[in-house]
Parts: sequence; structure tokens; C-alpha cells
Amino acid sequence: MTKQRRPHEGRTGRNDSSRRSSDRKEQLSAQSELNRLKKKITSLKEEISLMPEKEERIRDFFERNAKPVFEKETALKYKFLVYLDESYESNEMSVGEKDILLDLFAEESQGVEDFVTTAEQRKHLLELKYKYDELALGMSREELDQEAVEDTMSLFVNRYGIKPNKAMKTAQTEDELLSAISDYIEAQAQKAIAVAAGEKPKRASRKAKGAESAKISRRMLVEQLEMVQTIEAMQKVYSNLMDELYKGKEEEDTFIAQKAERMKQLAVAGAQKDLAEILILQIEWIEEAAQEAPEEEKELAAYNGKLRFLLTYLNEELDIIKEAPLSGVEVPYTQLRNFAWKDLPIQMNMLFTRHKKDMKGIEEYVSAVSSVSGLKSFLQQYKQSRGDSFLGADDWDWE
Repeated sequence: MTKQRRPHEGRTGRNDSSRRSSDRKEQLSAQSELNRLKKKITSLKEEISLMPEKEERIRDFFERNAKPVFEKETALKYKFLVYLDESYESNEMSVGEKDILLDLFAEESQGVEDFVTTAEQRKHLLELKYKYDELALGMSREELDQEAVEDTMSLFVNRYGIKPNKAMKTAQTEDELLSAISDYIEAQAQKAIAVAAGEKPKRASRKAKGAESAKISRRMLVEQLEMVQTIEAMQKVYSNLMDELYKGKEEEDTFIAQKAERMKQLAVAGAQKDLAEILILQIEWIEEAAQEAPEEEKELAAYNGKLRFLLTYLNEELDIIKEAPLSGVEVPYTQLRNFAWKDLPIQMNMLFTRHKKDMKGIEEYVSAVSSVSGLKSFLQQYKQSRGDSFLGADDWDWE
């Protein structure tokens, strides 16, 4: 009796061929994905490597072009506030107009002392602010000092997590408090550098009794603390990146030591506030990891997923850096870091053209109110739209 053949018998050759074809397709797909990821890594490495040069180019453009315009604006703002004071003291203003002028001065003088270029102007402006705060609020200078200290302490404690020390708690004026906070920030920075380098932190040296502290602006300290927050945000992300990079190697002594050494390198770069170096180190390690990709299809597909995670983390850090303060550069010029290197020249010129146009508008306005009739007319307009400042601190925040 002839044995009946089952349907699947005799077809193993075709099935094997089909399976091999499917495997080849999956292998080619995984390899193509790896090649795409390598191109992304190369592109990202180029962008990161250009960061220091890009920032220097922005800083140079700002110094040569935009900074003189900002200084001109500051001088104009100072002149405008002095003019308001002279007008208040003159006999040209009615009682009602003087009341409006009090509000206007308080609004337009907010934070101006952080921008003036000379100690003399700063001192003069602070005296004028005391004068108008006393008139508007009916408070003594001691009460105003106490309120300023409390407001400033609240800002730095609640927004930036500063832990008040004895010097901060005993500060009698805002200047004393800012000086104490500055000393605290400097001490923390030196401690971070020492710890990152594996050295014992040194005790901060005490100031000589009676030594006069340098004048420090609130704005300067905010910039320093925003940089600290930037680095802390990056640390959280790169810790995840390093965990992903060494996933599956947690029990191997060689890789444990390598990871520890690399984390130390990142910590040193962070303590030195070298944001570009933090990224450069990581992109080189990711590039190295991409070269070590396995050949077997299933392993390669999983490895590609690992590389995608690493790039996602690194892009997140890059986004954090683009929002960080850029020393010596005012907003919105810091935002120029978001543009590609090739687009930078045209974007810088477009922004500067807009800056000059707005500055011209400010000049025309100040000229228009630099007469008794012009100021009286504006005070009536201001009365109708209080809070809509003309020369406020956010003039150049064009987000």
C-alpha cells in the first residue's frame, strides 16, 4: 500500500528559502536603520562641535553691534527717569498728574539699576527709587530695606532653592543680601569643582571685617543660578543616558570602572560650567557604541533601539542648553543658538534690524514727552492704561 504524503512534507526546501529571504530582509532593514542612526550621530556631533564657535560668534556680534544699542537704551532710560524726577519737582505738574507720575516712575524704574553702566548712575537711581517708594507707599527707608530683603530672599529661596545661611539671615539691606548670596554661590561652585575632581573641598575664606562688598546685581545672580539649574537638569538626563549606555553591563568590573570614570568627567565639565564639553563627551561615547553594534539581526534591532534612546536623551540635553543663559549676551540674542550655523548670519542681521527699529521708536517717544505738554499728554494716556509700561524690563524679550 502506497504511503500517503502529508501536505507539509516535501516542501521544507521552499519554507527554508522563504525563511532565509525573510531573515535577509530583516537583517537589511536593521542594518539600514543602523546606518541612518550613524548619520544622525555624525550630524549631531557636528552641531555639538560647532557650539563653542557658534556661541563665540553670537557673543562677538552682540559686542560689536547690539551692546552699543543696549547701552544707548540704558542711557536713555536713565535720562528719562531723571527727567520724570525733575518734572515731579517742578511747579508745572498738578497734584493729580504728580500722583500718576509716582506710579509711572515706580513701574519704569523697576530693575533699571541692574543695567546702568556706572556706579554713580546706579547710586543716583537707587536714591530716586527710595524717594518715590517713600512717597508712593508712605514707608520709611528702613521699612523699604526690610521689604526689599524679604522679597529678594523669597525669590532666591522659592525659585532657586537657596538655603539661607547666617550672612543672608542677618543682611540689613538688599545689597548686603545679594553679596551674601553671591558668596554662597561662589562657595558652592568651588565645592562642586573639588568634589568632581575627587579633592577635599576647601573652606571658604572669610572676608575682612568692615571690607566693602562689590556691588552685585540681582540680575547677575539670577543668571548664575539659572546656569546652575541648567546643569542640574542636564545631570538628570545624562544619568539616564549613561544607565542606558551601560545597560546589561552592570556586573562587569571593566564597565563599572569605565562608567564611573566617565561620570567623573561629566561632573568635572559640569562643575566648570562647560556645557558644550558635557555634550561632546557623550556624543563621542554614543559614536563609539554605534561602532560596536552586533551583526545578528535580532540583537542589532534591539541595539538600534538602544541607540535611539541615547540620541533622544542627548537631544533633550541640547534643548536644555539652548535655553540657558549665555554669558555677556542679552535676551533675545541668546536665542540665536537655536539656528543652524549656515543660517546664523541672516538671523543675526534680521534680529539686529528689528532691535534698531524698536530703539528708534523709543528715541522718538522720549523726544515727544521731553516737554511739559508732551509729558502731560502722556500722563493722561498712561492713566487710561496703567501697567502698560513703555520702557519696562521686557522690552527686548521677543519670544
